[in-house]
Amino acid sequence: MPIAPKQVYGHCIPGDHINARGHGGLLRPREGSARSQHSEGIHETVGVPMKYFPLLAASEFAGAAGLLLGIWLPSLGVAAGIALVLYFVGAVISHLCVGDFKGIGAATFLLVLSAAALGLRLLTSKPITH
Repeated sequence: MPIAPKQVYGHCIPGDHINARGHGGLLRPREGSARSQHSEGIHETVGVPMKYFPLLAASEFAGAAGLLLGIWLPSLGVAAGIALVLYFVGAVISHLCVGDFKGIGAATFLLVLSAAALGLRLLTSKPITH
């Protein structure tokens, strides 16, 4: 039986949802919050199971971290850029498959942004010489 989530200005905090065994959801949005409603909206519209949302969020954060670290490690930046482009191509395709043209804007914007970051990293990378 879940214990009531902590009320912190409608935002999620680490472990804000704790079940009877004491296990909490890391950065899980509070039920009824705007983030929770957005995730549930995507879940209902596109059909992505809610259990995959933490993995999807972690993938986005890892990609963003890879782009930042790619400033100093060009190979990591290229890999992160490729991964983010593939991620957002999948998001755009998912929205197109269900005819969700209203929700495709954010995914398309982030796809263009990821492709631009990848392109810039490729243009500014020094070729590897032996």
